[in-house]
Amino acid sequence: MDNVDTWEKFHFEADSDWGKITPSKPLPCPKCSDLRIEMQQADFIRDPDAEWRRAERIQNSPYIEDLEDKIEFESDLTWDFGECILRLKCGKCSLSIFCIGRYRGHRQGYDSLYGEVFQDSFLLYPRFFSTPPNIIDLPKKTPQEVTNYLFNSFELYWCDTASCANKIRISIELLLDYYKIPRTKPTGGKIALHNRIEDYLKNKAGKKRLSQRLLAIKWIGNEGSHLDTTRRSVIEAYKLLEDVLVKTFGEKEKKLKEIEDGINANKGSRN
Repeated sequence: MDNVDTWEKFHFEADSDWGKITPSKPLPCPKCSDLRIEMQQADFIRDPDAEWRRAERIQNSPYIEDLEDKIEFESDLTWDFGECILRLKCGKCSLSIFCIGRYRGHRQGYDSLYGEVFQDSFLLYPRFFSTPPNIIDLPKKTPQEVTNYLFNSFELYWCDTASCANKIRISIELLLDYYKIPRTKPTGGKIALHNRIEDYLKNKAGKKRLSQRLLAIKWIGNEGSHLDTTRRSVIEAYKLLEDVLVKTFGEKEKKLKEIEDGINANKGSRN
């Protein structure tokens, strides 16, 4: 679960001549989970407005108040902006993955204001993966409908956090379907997700912690419906959901429950 946090600021870093491009964390193959993802090709298109964006940044910087400092700062530092297209390939299963995003960076220079030397480097921020990496691990026995919506959320995570949060919200609706928690009242009216989670707590004794986690995920999903959520919030929702799925469908949890039930039934050792 701790690995989920590393997706919040995931990026690629390239050296000055784009000869070496490395991810900020090992990138698992979406198909086979192998970590041998290789860079096949990289194309970069410099933003024609890069110079204008650089000038705007300098003129609006709250840290550079003196005009001479602004001019000196501008001459010392050359910013780059643009689009990048990366072609990746898994070294094990040969899956090809295309990644599209934005890059920004600076060429080597000296900032006299802070007395710092800038090294050649460029940061590449993904906005789209043709086959996205799994942000969380899904147990094999996770219901297929839940899995499908979470795969959709992995795609949206890179470009639209609000829609991503909404997909996560739908996934817990489907999870409650799996738990056989009704969607409609006997009279035919729709039951709100919040009430369905409360019904889950009533019907699943001892599941208070899981129901509280589902409720927290629901709040983040609600924010997504109102276009008001952040990548940090989405990551936290993923972490909670991963724990719910592992405790419900994970093999380790299943085996521990078998041991627990056997000992309790025998009131002692299972042997």
